[in-house]
Amino acid sequence: MRQRLRLGAVNPALMALYRAGELNLDQMMAFAVSEDHARQAQVLEQLGAHRPPYLIRRTMTQAKVSATDRRAVFIGAEAYGEAGGTILRDLFTEDGGGWFEDVGLLDRMVSEKLAAIAEEVRAKEGWKWAEPHIDYPRALGLARVYPHPVARSVADKAQIDALSEEYDALVSEWDAVEELPPQVEARFKEIDAALEAFGDGTACDADEIARGGVFVVLGQDGVARIERGFIRPEDLPPPEPESGTGDTDVRTEVETDDPDPESGAPEEASGAPLPERLVLDLTAHRTLALRDALAGNATVALSAVVHALALSAHYPAYERPSCLEIKGVSAYLDGYAPGIDDTRAARSVAKRHAAWASRVPKDADDLWAFVLGLTVTDLLDLLAHCASLTVNAVRAPFDRRPGAWAHADRLAEAVDLDMSGYWTATVASYLGRVTKTRIAEAVREAVSDEAAERIGGLKKPDMASEAEALLAGTGWLPSLLRRPVPVPGEPELPAEAPTLTEQAA
Repeated sequence: MRQRLRLGAVNPALMALYRAGELNLDQMMAFAVSEDHARQAQVLEQLGAHRPPYLIRRTMTQAKVSATDRRAVFIGAEAYGEAGGTILRDLFTEDGGGWFEDVGLLDRMVSEKLAAIAEEVRAKEGWKWAEPHIDYPRALGLARVYPHPVARSVADKAQIDALSEEYDALVSEWDAVEELPPQVEARFKEIDAALEAFGDGTACDADEIARGGVFVVLGQDGVARIERGFIRPEDLPPPEPESGTGDTDVRTEVETDDPDPESGAPEEASGAPLPERLVLDLTAHRTLALRDALAGNATVALSAVVHALALSAHYPAYERPSCLEIKGVSAYLDGYAPGIDDTRAARSVAKRHAAWASRVPKDADDLWAFVLGLTVTDLLDLLAHCASLTVNAVRAPFDRRPGAWAHADRLAEAVDLDMSGYWTATVASYLGRVTKTRIAEAVREAVSDEAAERIGGLKKPDMASEAEALLAGTGWLPSLLRRPVPVPGEPELPAEAPTLTEQAA
């Protein structure tokens, strides 16, 4: 039987969100784990209204924060102490810098510092808005624009070339010297600052900045991450009215009968629209002929597939002019693994996506010419990026897809995926979320039976912490992340098989 929620246990602001449908009962129960209304309001501001109950409950019940926590790293022990916070230290063990005891104070300082950075970025760069967030916000329905190459003036190009030449000359002259003279070191800094002021040759348009905004997010490494170029739905420019282009032969109404010449009805005037049934008939024939012709031209077919996928990856749904019914769908992974957007893999994907976003044209109608103009190597690279965004190997209990999961294993085998370079067993990522038996099993597999037995008698939090230290650097992975076992009878890839990009080159 579900427990009833006492009205006095939650902040009135939370109750208002609940009545408005912004919070569900499970989320309210998670907030009510503590009756501290101020803490509830703080966690709501920190996480937002669309976080899962387990994350709300975990945040509400955090009694202390490790000095290695991203919030503690972001604020720093000195600033936290000056604000009146206390740090608990263990004199007899390596405590990693101790634990910050006043979580409320720490969270408030984090929110204020992120807000200050957001306002500084907004004021300096001219964005319409800037919002601070502990975690990367999702499901907000925002469009996004990316910087694109900008033309430099002749004078700017000449100055950049001169500074670059001077920099290279100084490097050649002083490369063998261990300690640079003060004036040379100062000149290096001046050149670096001057080149940095010119930027990387890309920028957003002024109207995009005037309509768009910025998220300032706290990264897992304790450093603020700035994500630019988000545009709210109400700030999107209205779509341009469609102009007639080749559709003059299509009737808007359906004609059920052709005119009978013998009935005395007047013949249609020259240039009159064709009957809809005839239009359907003719374009069906053209579609089938296009299929046949495209199948005979692999180069154009590759360009067409890349074009369709790139439209899905880089343009809003209403700007996807392609006759190929290919749609790239990218699953939202942060809902399954909070914080995944700040991992090594996520940063690599985001960097690659931003690089392509700066190259593709702003207007979706210009993408086809851009794709046709790519070299085969670039075409394959863009195809690989767009295809990669559609991968979904999540094993959700409500969405059983054994065939897709098996294919994910074969795909991982084909690309020689080694998850030890992407994931590490820590208290937060695994050890604090499994039973003591599984913790011991991990230590036994990665270290030794003796090590597993030595920590087996500890309480689970202590056992998980000790196991994290023991597993560090071992590359141990849970079974779901290990290299897949090859299917018997399936042909193996040659050890030195060239990739498509290498073949194209």
